[in-house]
Amino acid sequence: MVLKVRDAFSCSEEPLNRFGKRSAILFLVVTGILVRAFMYHYTNVVYFSDSSSYLDTAKCLLSWDFSTYTGFRTWGYPLVLALFNLDGNHVWLFQMFLGIFSSVLFLDMLFLLTGRLLLSTLFALYYTLSIHMYFEAQILTEPLTTFLFNLSVYFLLKAWLKKETRTTSLILLGFTASLLSQVRPNYALFVLLCGFITLLLPHSGSMMKRLLNGVRFALPVALVLFSVVGFNRVVAGLSSTTSMTGIALMSHMIPYMELADDRYAKVRDIVIDLREQVRKEGKSIYRDTTSRETPAVREKLGYSAEEASEVFTKIALELIMKHPDLYLKSVYESWKGIWNRPIYWYYWNFEKVSPHWVERICTIKWRLEEIFLEGSKYFFLFATLYFLFLSLRKEEESVKGAFCLSVSAIIFLCSVGNSMFMHPEGESARYFWPMEPVQLFLIFVALGMFLNRRRRLRVNEALSGDFTKSSNVK
Repeated sequence: MVLKVRDAFSCSEEPLNRFGKRSAILFLVVTGILVRAFMYHYTNVVYFSDSSSYLDTAKCLLSWDFSTYTGFRTWGYPLVLALFNLDGNHVWLFQMFLGIFSSVLFLDMLFLLTGRLLLSTLFALYYTLSIHMYFEAQILTEPLTTFLFNLSVYFLLKAWLKKETRTTSLILLGFTASLLSQVRPNYALFVLLCGFITLLLPHSGSMMKRLLNGVRFALPVALVLFSVVGFNRVVAGLSSTTSMTGIALMSHMIPYMELADDRYAKVRDIVIDLREQVRKEGKSIYRDTTSRETPAVREKLGYSAEEASEVFTKIALELIMKHPDLYLKSVYESWKGIWNRPIYWYYWNFEKVSPHWVERICTIKWRLEEIFLEGSKYFFLFATLYFLFLSLRKEEESVKGAFCLSVSAIIFLCSVGNSMFMHPEGESARYFWPMEPVQLFLIFVALGMFLNRRRRLRVNEALSGDFTKSSNVK
């Protein structure tokens, strides 16, 4: 169901503009369906090595047998797989729907912020035809993560601009943001940042009203969090939403395991042996050691998944406290990997696409769009600076500029938070990828606001000139 949002500009209430917006949405939906039908016919679902862990977790839900569940994967995406009975094609169709829905959300948000229907339609059309459409065929968390992030920004915008529907928007924002963290746990910082921004919403009045905004957001977050932790406690004996925390922290410290305390000698030696074995195989000492260390520790030392996560957390935190320079250097390299942002996904199996001309079209479009996305980060930086300029001025668009600046700040801070838990060999760029559509969206918003401001200044100059001429005549 497409959520209806009134336009922030008075002209949006005119029947002609309402008709134009509805026509644009209809055109967008029909185009999205036709293109995805073409892709569905000529291409195929893509499974990766990571997909099996989500499928195995979904099987636990379907069989209601949690004896093999280790907490390695949160329940968000496996729940979707279970709802579609592990049928990859049905999941693909569902993820296509999310992609089309996201394009409608972008049209709605861009129109709300700029009042420019053509610009809004062009960006939404780009998104529905973009490289993200290829990823909808993947049995991985990224399509659902992208949609929930887009939807969270949408509800945050409604809460920011629409005081009359703020309570509903904040509750829905709490649900979508918390669900996002249960699909990809490294977005937990996003939830905290959204909670902080709810205290800063414009036109909120007294401090008590601002605190009430925070409570409205926090209640659904707490409901989701305690429900997941309680479920994990009952079915698997876990006291957290995931057992990945320690593993993620450890990924930065794998090259420095020799520095670990002797209290953890057994675990330390296992990880060092694995790292050297991986090095001899010519594989990634970060990614491949990380994927093997938990099974090895559990097998050789008899640890449970939670016990392994706890000992990894202790080792990592002690190493970070004793050698912060090594950790910060690794985090910085990981953060650079995000903003260098090569498209991580070279896995799309185009050679299986037939006929050959379809494969050529997909490949050429992919390569051209990569070039565009590589350069977009610079435009995103300029857009952020422009939002800062607007938010500091007492003008018509200062409130909207402040919202866009807040979202830009969320993206920058989440890039740092993501880097703190992910090693510097490309994985951070992959997990940060779902925020990319919103970055592109903000670039188009800045363009629309710039055009609006230039038009307003020209009108003011023209009116000022007419007034001067009138005064001279008198």
